[in-house]
Amino acid sequence: MTTENNAGRMIDPDEGRHIPADAPLARPLRQIVAGEWLRLILGIATVVFHLYLVFAGLVPSLVARPLHFMLAVPWIFFLLRARTSVERWGGYLLGGASLLSAGYVALNHEALVDQYGSLEGPLQMAMAVVLLAAVLEMARRSVKAILPSIASIVLAYGFFGH
Repeated sequence: MTTENNAGRMIDPDEGRHIPADAPLARPLRQIVAGEWLRLILGIATVVFHLYLVFAGLVPSLVARPLHFMLAVPWIFFLLRARTSVERWGGYLLGGASLLSAGYVALNHEALVDQYGSLEGPLQMAMAVVLLAAVLEMARRSVKAILPSIASIVLAYGFFGH
């Protein structure tokens, strides 16, 4: 069945409603490789988490933000194809360290909320540096160098400036 649009061109309602041949779910489930299953499970977990945030009411920001970050890290550091082996292994290292740091924030949110944004001790300072480096590297890998460059300048001005 086709209908005519305003320009007089015939429109097929089934046009564009097929699964591309290279899509993971276009093949039988037994042919889907582990990496594709990982992407599918991570995508579903991300959607479920965000739907939970919508319907759960007020979730403490020191819980929601690190968990959101922890769901974004694997997409950039573990699943996105790196250009060099140094970038790949550096991404694994930085991704793992940032997952641990964000997990620490989420698990210790009750103690951290009383600090009012100040860092106490070398462990918290190191985790803050890891998280900042991870966010800047994630921005560099996903939107190229201009965004982390500007953010680095702003951070440097805040740290060294007046």
